[in-house]
Amino acid sequence: MAEQPANHTRPNAAVNSSNVASSSDGPQENLLSIAELVTPALTAMYSKAHITTLFPWQSAALQLPDVLDGRSHLIYTASTSAGKTLVAEILLLRRLAEAGKGAKALFVLPLRALVAQKAASFAKLLEGTGLASAGD
Repeated sequence: MAEQPANHTRPNAAVNSSNVASSSDGPQENLLSIAELVTPALTAMYSKAHITTLFPWQSAALQLPDVLDGRSHLIYTASTSAGKTLVAEILLLRRLAEAGKGAKALFVLPLRALVAQKAASFAKLLEGTGLASAGD
């Protein structure tokens, strides 16, 4: 009998921002800080942009089992300007940091204008971290 190929799929974790308590619902005890998620150099750069703590739905998404260590895919929905890109950005930066020097990643965006905007944002964010970005 022929050997079957290994199953390389990972489980999915999902969150819908509308199902997570908002910051107006009272104190949030399980909110993640940026410092808990990325390197000190990146934490400093996010702080300059006044990003220090995640929204409740972002924290809930990243605290799902196996998401932060990359053993599970993350599927999430949120309204426009709710912070979806930041979640993807954090996960991407964590993978790059874990992979070490020479690691590469692809960040796909739906519109060319967003690519230019995100490339500029990444360039500023990564300044002085030893990481680089390019957008086209």
